[in-house]
Amino acid sequence: MTGPLPEPGSSSPALASYVFRHYAADLHRFLRKRLRDPHRADDVAQEVFSRLVRVQQPELVKKPHSYLFGIAFHVIREMRLQDEHEPVDYDSQAVEQAAEHPAEVVRDEMETVPFYVPVNEISFWAWAGGSLGYINPLAEGRGNELKAILVQAAIAAIESLRSVDAGARIVHAEPAIKVIPR
Repeated sequence: MTGPLPEPGSSSPALASYVFRHYAADLHRFLRKRLRDPHRADDVAQEVFSRLVRVQQPELVKKPHSYLFGIAFHVIREMRLQDEHEPVDYDSQAVEQAAEHPAEVVRDEMETVPFYVPVNEISFWAWAGGSLGYINPLAEGRGNELKAILVQAAIAAIESLRSVDAGARIVHAEPAIKVIPR
């Protein structure tokens, strides 16, 4: 039982208070599952409730649970549209520094020709992290952009490896798969 709705003519803060008491936990579960980032879920929840407080005619809200999740849907959609326009960060200097040190150690310690995989499974990473948002950087709909950045990172790493050990062998691990449409 959720309790009675606020009285007709109640203020938006009264509606927001009611909705918060009864549905905040549901909203948080929904946002954490949908966004996969607890900090982002908190930010979206805050924006949802701030919009609920600003409702002009709270007496028209007959189903507060549905109304709350409708606001959440729109906030998530707006957030994702903004994300599509933000550049993905790439620190080429950090990649070069990370690639240099291991190459020196391997060159000095091994007697055989070393093999390196500068960036593992670029296509999978771009798909899972850039298209679906399952792994870091948790982006959605930006797989091609992430793939281009990962290729740049691999090239920078290869150049750095070769500057330390010209005989290094480079391997790109990309599984050969066949995707069958449903």
